[in-house]
Amino acid sequence: MAGIKVTPEELSKQGGDVIGYAGEIKHSLDSLDKKVDAVIDAWDGLAQDGFFQEYEKLKKELDKFPDVVEGLGKQIKGAAEAFEKTDSELAKLFNK
Repeated sequence: MAGIKVTPEELSKQGGDVIGYAGEIKHSLDSLDKKVDAVIDAWDGLAQDGFFQEYEKLKKELDKFPDVVEGLGKQIKGAAEAFEKTDSELAKLFNK
């Protein structure tokens, strides 16, 4: 049987931290876009065109990542809320 080693408050904080990472990832992706744009502006030729096309394909996938991470954080926070509610309801049963 699994043991519970975290409080709802700790779990909620962890979820908030994960949501914060989504913002950091978005910021990093924005910085990456600026760097890649600078490289593309300074580079001319067929190789540049190929690189740009590949980057655009990759960018579509990368741009989804902050939302995925934020979703994970929200799931963790949701689990914390459910955990807290269940714990509170169980406590009421024992405190009658």
